[in-house]
Amino acid sequence: MHAGRGTACGPTAGAESCQTATSEYARAKVNSSGYRGRMDHPDQVAGYVARTVLGEVTTPESLAAGAWSTAYALTIAGRAMVLRVSRYGGDFAKDEAVSAVVGGMLPVPAITARGETAGWAYAVSERLTGTPLDDLDASALAAVLPDLFDVMDAIGRIEVSGHGYGIWDPSRTAPYRSWPEYLLATEHETPRVPGWRAALAASDIGLEPFERGLATVRRLAPDLPDERRMIHDDLLARNVLVEGDRISGVLDWGSACFGDPLYDAAWLLYCWGWYPEWASVDIEAAIGRRWNPDPAALRAYQIHIGLGSIGYCARTGSISAWARSATAPPATAGTTWPSTPSGCSRSLDPRRWLDPSNRSKGLISPTDRVSPASHAEPVLRPNRVRACQGDGLEWVVHVQDPPGEGCGPTVPPPPSRGQHSRSFRHRRRR
Repeated sequence: MHAGRGTACGPTAGAESCQTATSEYARAKVNSSGYRGRMDHPDQVAGYVARTVLGEVTTPESLAAGAWSTAYALTIAGRAMVLRVSRYGGDFAKDEAVSAVVGGMLPVPAITARGETAGWAYAVSERLTGTPLDDLDASALAAVLPDLFDVMDAIGRIEVSGHGYGIWDPSRTAPYRSWPEYLLATEHETPRVPGWRAALAASDIGLEPFERGLATVRRLAPDLPDERRMIHDDLLARNVLVEGDRISGVLDWGSACFGDPLYDAAWLLYCWGWYPEWASVDIEAAIGRRWNPDPAALRAYQIHIGLGSIGYCARTGSISAWARSATAPPATAGTTWPSTPSGCSRSLDPRRWLDPSNRSKGLISPTDRVSPASHAEPVLRPNRVRACQGDGLEWVVHVQDPPGEGCGPTVPPPPSRGQHSRSFRHRRRR
């Protein structure tokens, strides 16, 4: 949503309760015209901006809170608007840059005011209407999927000039010389999420799962396309609004990148398993029909997304709880194939990965079944194949039980950077 990527990896109920308590604690200061103290909370900033900058305006009402920004609904001169407050004004500048060039190509809210006060940044934009894509049932999702894919193609055609690869800044500059170089830079810490490597090393997970996944991305990187086009990099997470069978809003461009636009498709594929109401919509097949993507590229991008999730959750101290939620043993025995079985084709290329201690990188769906082996295991989707081998690794593959039978692993929900992910929250390490 407008509020940007969501809060830390942690139970939704607990995070929402904490946000509510904090918001109520500060609201008296927000709405007090006499408040003149130091502004330590977004609510205080929103109230101050509404009173002193925006003119004929209603009292800001909280919409959502994320890790990087907080959004408020208000009316300015009779128009429904959104006010966002953040320590990271560059995200708002990116929203403004995109909204200025898309014209009628995409429903991106126009930024009408932007500024800074007391160490905080704020932005005002028109309020778009619609149902978040995340909240649709399967039939509504299937109806809007063609338009969503059209929107993704349109995102890839957005031109804001600039140079470099990876996440670009308000000057339209991204720091990497190639798209693969950006993907491999996930091993480095960023100013917004410092200290994650030490935190991960000190956790009961350790660095090995991360390094194993990174090694796979490093192996795949030389064959990845070196395209330089716009990527939203935060679809889902309530950043896409829908009316009927049309996309009515594309919000929050703070994570936007220059690179291969297939990355946005990989994001959908990565997250899909955590939306059980969408189980009847075969997103993998739909992506295949639309773009005929390279399976190796899709796999590399999904692993990259998962590595970012590991880093953020390590930094916030939630990595152990996140891993424990994925370690329940499978209910049925698996079969091990130490050599390549006959009939193994490229179309069965694995898309999910699990580390050798059976702790999830967040790269498996809730219905995938796996057991530990002596190597990192490519995990096949259930009900597709019984056996296959690749990369010289031994696989242990379990076929999904019929509904109501067996007991599959409980896994973390999608690495959502929005405000309302289902159980654990994730953040791109910008």
